[in-house]
Amino acid sequence: MQRGGVVGVFGYVAVKSVGNQVVRQDPMSTSTMRSRVKRCKNPCCKTRPRAAAVSTCCLVFLLPLALVLALTPDLWFVRVLGGSFGPGFAKSVSSAARKSDWEHVEKQHRSRFWLEESVIIVGNTDTPPLTGAFSSRGSIVNVDRKMAVASASKIVSAAIIYAAIEDVNVELQLDTKPADVFPLWSCESTDDVRCKSVDIDTLLAFRDGFGPHECTLDNAAGSWEDCVMKIFEAKYSQQDFDKFSYHAGHILIAGMMALKRNKEVVGRENEEWQDLVERYIISPSGIAPSPAWTNDFNTGTFDYTYTGFDPVTSNPYNPEFPGLSGGLGCSPRQFANFMFSLVSGAIISKESLESMMRSRGSTGSPFDMLDDMSSYGQGVWVGPTRTHSAGVLGFFPWIENPKSEEETTQVWGLVAMDNRKYWRYIEVYVWSSAFPVLFVLLFLSLRKLRTGRLLIPNNNESSEQSRNNQI
Repeated sequence: MQRGGVVGVFGYVAVKSVGNQVVRQDPMSTSTMRSRVKRCKNPCCKTRPRAAAVSTCCLVFLLPLALVLALTPDLWFVRVLGGSFGPGFAKSVSSAARKSDWEHVEKQHRSRFWLEESVIIVGNTDTPPLTGAFSSRGSIVNVDRKMAVASASKIVSAAIIYAAIEDVNVELQLDTKPADVFPLWSCESTDDVRCKSVDIDTLLAFRDGFGPHECTLDNAAGSWEDCVMKIFEAKYSQQDFDKFSYHAGHILIAGMMALKRNKEVVGRENEEWQDLVERYIISPSGIAPSPAWTNDFNTGTFDYTYTGFDPVTSNPYNPEFPGLSGGLGCSPRQFANFMFSLVSGAIISKESLESMMRSRGSTGSPFDMLDDMSSYGQGVWVGPTRTHSAGVLGFFPWIENPKSEEETTQVWGLVAMDNRKYWRYIEVYVWSSAFPVLFVLLFLSLRKLRTGRLLIPNNNESSEQSRNNQI
């Protein structure tokens, strides 16, 4: 039976369904057939074997995919790859924001077919949120509807950690090492970079050398600190240090360090991550609860209560283990308040923001194919003209780089998308197209078996042929 899930299953079912009706041909033909099938390493073969099971494999995978791509081109090529399309849009509206040409911003927003379900807010350090450009489109989204921020959560998490560093009551610096915070984080060799070189600075830059771990996935079992130690104890290559690797583990370690250092402060012993959100983001930004949310498990609070692109409908969220890399949920208005406070110095100092936005090096393939993702700072992608934190199928916030040292007004923007409707489209298209195709191809496979077009070698015949070949 061939490897590869659907292929092997359908090939096996087809053969078992007809039993002794399989037609066996002479050993020479069988040997030839086996050699052809054996050469087919890939489930979707470039060669043309006559085995119906292999043909079924190719069609089962390719036809539904072709149908989905044909029916939802804007979803696949624009929404899913929003990070590559966002910067071009950002350039256009940022130019208008510098001139306070809000009418042009709204025009640009409504001319983009891929922003059907979205809100755009553009401002600068001199313009409070929603007094400048604000445009909303769609039946799901509005400025006060809480939505999944997705990967753009990283810019907020990084800002919280920087705010903890600036907190005079918290013993935390960019060069603070995990070994200084976690008692079990110890290395046998003094040259082990996990203890010698990994610190908050390299963790936020995603250049600590740690690989992804399953404990960082949504709803993974265990505690936050247990996950940190699992990442530390996993297989590690010293040569990977200072190489960019995009996954959730880095910022989870740095966030846990900030939380543990906060818990050392008198009166904060029982705090959780949301307490840091309240102290360092909500309070200085003046973020009020959103009036629109989905259900009792997803309130209007600016918080990390998402475990995917949908708001939770039960309660799988673990408040002791939030998704710092992609679990933030808030309304566009709330995030706009955060962005304005960030660039205006209410959350962290100008020096800390510049440190966050400073490139720590190349991101490497495949990210470097896009100028705006060719390098990474801390919680943000650093492009030639703007810094951003792209959240695929979520929020796309950006900050324009100053055009000159004399420019004091910093332009920022936010595109907030809610793509629940489009994920439903994927499910509908995939299943509605896949099931008929699967049944038709299975029927064709059985028909070929009954007519003797699929050749299944007999073990005795193949053994006899092998002996003849040796003679």
